[in-house]
Amino acid sequence: VVHCLVLTDGFDCPPVSCIILARPTQSLGLFYQMAGRGLRPDDGKFNCIIIDHAGSVYQHGFIEDDRQWSLDPQERIEDRQSKSQREKAEPITCQECKFIYEGRPDCPKCGWQPVTQGKSFDFQEGELGRIERDGTLSAFRHTREEKERFFRELTYIQEQRGYKPGWTSYKYKERYGKWPRGFPSDPMPPGLETRSWIRKEAVKYARQQRAG
Repeated sequence: VVHCLVLTDGFDCPPVSCIILARPTQSLGLFYQMAGRGLRPDDGKFNCIIIDHAGSVYQHGFIEDDRQWSLDPQERIEDRQSKSQREKAEPITCQECKFIYEGRPDCPKCGWQPVTQGKSFDFQEGELGRIERDGTLSAFRHTREEKERFFRELTYIQEQRGYKPGWTSYKYKERYGKWPRGFPSDPMPPGLETRSWIRKEAVKYARQQRAG
């Protein structure tokens, strides 16, 4: 299930055992609510896998970490954690009448309002891994069976699209850094993961060609 700001909180489905965090958040409470969709106990459920694409764990820590909560309604835990980082908002200078104001989005004198622009984000290619307690990232390792299946799926694509026979081995080496050895060459229809990887590599190659 893919959603945007719909099932973040107040959604209860105990069988859910995997959460993919695709957006960052400055709020520790929201971080707990998003991950909490998969923390409900259920029969036959032993754990919950959290795939954090946004890197929220680096800011908020692990879900199971002990927290020093406060009953003061005027104090948030994020405030205590980032007091040294908070800064007073700078005054705004109206671009129309040069009046200086603060505390509101529009100029109280002439009504001018600055145009807000969305932030731009840089994306970086990477591989998923397991974050250990000491902060190190352990690379995800594919089993021989998974590599064999990937090679057979590449063979299927190579035959279907009429690529040269060596295409399969080169693509395998691009992903794993080694030439394939001892794998059966009988083709297997590719799954979504392999098709997505091929599409991603094609997009990356096209960008490199345009940049060059």
